[in-house]
Amino acid sequence: MANINNSLLPRKDEYDNRNFSAVILHNSIQNLLRRTLGDDRAVQRLTATLLSAVSTSPELAACEPQSIISSALYGEAKGLIFKHGYYIVKYGNLATFVMGYKGYIQLALSTGYYSDIDCVKVVEGEYKGKDPRTGRKIFDLSVYPDDEVRDKQKVIGYCAYYILKDGTYRNEFWPIEDIFNHADKYAPAFKLSKYNDMINGKLSAEEVKKLKKGSAWYDVGGSQESMLKKTVIRSLLKSGYAPLSSEVRYIFDTCDTNAGDVGFTPNLESLSNPQMEAASMQQIAEAESAAKEEAEKKSSEQKAPPQEPKPGNNAPAEKPSAAKAESSENLSGNSEADAIKYFFDEG
Repeated sequence: MANINNSLLPRKDEYDNRNFSAVILHNSIQNLLRRTLGDDRAVQRLTATLLSAVSTSPELAACEPQSIISSALYGEAKGLIFKHGYYIVKYGNLATFVMGYKGYIQLALSTGYYSDIDCVKVVEGEYKGKDPRTGRKIFDLSVYPDDEVRDKQKVIGYCAYYILKDGTYRNEFWPIEDIFNHADKYAPAFKLSKYNDMINGKLSAEEVKKLKKGSAWYDVGGSQESMLKKTVIRSLLKSGYAPLSSEVRYIFDTCDTNAGDVGFTPNLESLSNPQMEAASMQQIAEAESAAKEEAEKKSSEQKAPPQEPKPGNNAPAEKPSAAKAESSENLSGNSEADAIKYFFDEG
């Protein structure tokens, strides 16, 4: 590891790697937050938020400090807010980034394509059959004008929808049974058999407390609804019909590929060098543009008559200079990133 500036690092007697406050308040980490967020007030807010979250959560306090910081930075760098658009969840001895359903909505809205996106519960009495032309389910959410009366009805499913700025409307409905079966298959911390035992009163109060502590899926009347909505809104936005920018699609794919409901721990070193992730998203945009140009080129070649090659067009292509090659290879070089990595590796 080259070019490490040891003045950026705390001495071994200055910190305990398990002491979160010592880690996040250290100059090297504060500099990382400042460069990533670009605003001193945002740095102060996030620092205070994380210190409060760790001090009040034994689960987060048991996690590696760098995993908490990297998870928070990943969300904040996307414009999301802790416990609104994203969550930090303990998995093993690490903290992981988990996107909330409001995070999916917020990022999709940021593309500028949508006038509205939401996910609503559907209760008994609101299902009105299927459209005779399309077979799509029809709902009437005005059946219960009084919200208090509506909230007492049995939930039969959740319907996610979006409206584009040109007026295009699309929805997706999942019966409540399908959502729980999906969670049973893909959420490692949730077991449908355990959930059924819990709601049928077959578990002790201590067992119920442990389940709710382990997964939001068991938190009936609390954070469970966020998980139900997230399943459906994520499916709608990734259905292939919802227009998304390359950047937002990249974020959605990264979250789902790495984690789903478990979450993932972003690489702190890559977060300290935003060029690395920006380069990945730029590559996606360039690949899409290149594919479009190639398709247009083939289409025009098929229509145009063949042309004989002109003389003098067989000169070999210019090779990239050594300076350009070296510049490309060193794109990810970052001395402060090395310093931060050294900080945690040595801790």
